[in-house]
Amino acid sequence: MKRTWRSALYGVAALGMIVYALPSLELNPSGGAAFWFALFWLGFAGLVLASQFYRLLRVDEARDRELAQIRYHKWERWERSILERASASAAKEKRGGHRARG
Repeated sequence: MKRTWRSALYGVAALGMIVYALPSLELNPSGGAAFWFALFWLGFAGLVLASQFYRLLRVDEARDRELAQIRYHKWERWERSILERASASAAKEKRGGHRARG
């Protein structure tokens, strides 16, 4: 819950920063260095805004849950295969599959 409020606050702050700076940025392509600065500044501010919305939508938490579930099933398969090999080996020994060296 705390993370959601923080992401919302940072998102609103980034949006406010963009709205506040937009009138004073030089967006005329013939502006030279000022135009490129404005373009890159808006790009970085957009990345900050996008990252906050990404966290606000909790996309990463759903992905983490899905990956945890995949890891759990993978671990189960691995454990099952080890147990099957161990029981097959024990059954083979019981039938006398391994001879004692002498």
